[in-house]
Amino acid sequence: MCIRDRIITATLKTLEVLTQSDFELVKSCFRLIARLLRLNLSTQLKAEQIKILIDFITQNMTLSESVTEPLECLSALVERKEVRLEIYELIDRMTEMMITTFNQRIQSLTRRIFVRFLLTFPLTDKLLSKHVYFLLKNIRYRDIEGRRVIIECLRDIVETFPEQLLAPFGEIIMYQGIVARVNEDDEDLRHLLSQIMTLLLRKISEATSTAIIQQAVNWINEPEKPSVSEGGFIFFSIATRAGIISRPVLNNISSSIKRILEATATTIVNVELKNAKDDRLQTSKVSAWATFLEEELSARTGSGIHMEDDLSQAQIKLVSSLLGFLSVLVDFQGPAIFYHMEILRPTSDILLTRVEALVTSTIQLFKQLTAKNAKEFMANVVAGPDLLYRMRLNLLRCLSFEALQSDILELFIVLVENDLKHKDADSLLKLAKMLSISVRSSLKNAKKEINLMKRKILIFSELSKRLDWNDQTLEDAQIYDYLMNTLVRIEVAKDLLEKFTEDVNIENAKVIEQIRERMDSNRFLLIYNRVKTRLIARKQQAKEARKSKLLLAPEEAIEEKRKKYLRKRLNMKNRLKFYKLTGSFPRKRVKLE
Repeated sequence: MCIRDRIITATLKTLEVLTQSDFELVKSCFRLIARLLRLNLSTQLKAEQIKILIDFITQNMTLSESVTEPLECLSALVERKEVRLEIYELIDRMTEMMITTFNQRIQSLTRRIFVRFLLTFPLTDKLLSKHVYFLLKNIRYRDIEGRRVIIECLRDIVETFPEQLLAPFGEIIMYQGIVARVNEDDEDLRHLLSQIMTLLLRKISEATSTAIIQQAVNWINEPEKPSVSEGGFIFFSIATRAGIISRPVLNNISSSIKRILEATATTIVNVELKNAKDDRLQTSKVSAWATFLEEELSARTGSGIHMEDDLSQAQIKLVSSLLGFLSVLVDFQGPAIFYHMEILRPTSDILLTRVEALVTSTIQLFKQLTAKNAKEFMANVVAGPDLLYRMRLNLLRCLSFEALQSDILELFIVLVENDLKHKDADSLLKLAKMLSISVRSSLKNAKKEINLMKRKILIFSELSKRLDWNDQTLEDAQIYDYLMNTLVRIEVAKDLLEKFTEDVNIENAKVIEQIRERMDSNRFLLIYNRVKTRLIARKQQAKEARKSKLLLAPEEAIEEKRKKYLRKRLNMKNRLKFYKLTGSFPRKRVKLE
């Protein structure tokens, strides 16, 4: 008997007399045995030694959440390829421990042992299937750490298994991976699942990948099952990156893509129209922007529209995955494929939603299209009737999302530069009116929309830098008057705005000074004074009208004030009720029973 065997035998005898209270000594014994087992892998251990050691590992494997030494001994036995029935049984116990433990060291170690065992130990097809299906069955385990180790195990298997060994499981792993990806909320695990599917596509046969592609086409063409369609788009994103999606396959799903986007856009527009109408019913003074937006939305949907319910969570996830797929498609196959599907219009209307994730995905997609070929993007925008106008309107509506401010501004300027280049007075006049109404609306709700006003003034700033302020055609079209009217309104209301912030007044003054420098001084003074005089006169007229009403019809005027006061009180009560129910204040007026 060699010295190593004697030490192992002596250490095993020491373990026999130790109890679990001898915590540190038990750990030291297992540590010593593991080191000795790895010193000379070619030397065979006695069957009796292995049996006794496995018994001790079984007894102490769950000694503590922080003890990994017994598992290190098991790892050494697997590395030595000690084929014993007890090892197979111990691996079964270890895999259950692998997904239930919260210790990351134990998770990592058990995962490594498990994958090495599958690769090196002789396994029947039935036994290998049992272990792989155990992972797939638990891929949606309730605890996130358990799911993480399962998904990491599957990634290691797909990465290390030879193609011949992986072949029987390729299709089922792909399908289970897609389902898990649809249902997974954690971003890191979603990324890991995508990695697994990407690796798998490189190893499975062409026949298998073709069958999966056909199945994904069927999923996408399922109109009543958004979660199923979402799985199809997730797979297509991965398959497009892998370069295995052909143009004929894309043609098979293009009608479904258009249908989903158009249905989503219609729902969003209808919901926004309903909100605008509710606002008009609940507010005493209707916002000019809300009225304008309602009229524009009504024009898009036509009369007698059916009011849809808001987007469900499943629909939101479906559209997010679809927009993600379109981004991948533009990246790998160029922007032409996007325009070929004729989906620019419904995609732009998604910007009207209040769901930030969808707005972010849509903005990023449009930025991607302009980065690839801005001229082609603008050519397709201008080709659609009124599409340029509605896209600018939608982008203005998105300014409420602070995180997207710079991206929206960048896209807005791309859309405006087309008008400036061609000196399209009609389009610029529509833009000036749109900006004017939007800023005036924010001015009326300055307390709530002060930050939104700053973002709108940034658009004025960028526009003033690019506009030719000495063009007689633009002046005749009253474009200068509309733009200057908005800036002067803010200037006149500076005392009101100073209650909330000075930033708006500072930025507004900068824009006016910028225009003064770029414009002929006489022309500037003429327009500025004309606009300011007219504005002050209107404000004075409105003030006089209120005074006259108070004198001529005092009861009616007092009744209006009383109703306004009661509406404010009712709204505050509803806001407090909403806060108690949800824990947050509503973004708009609420009507509670």
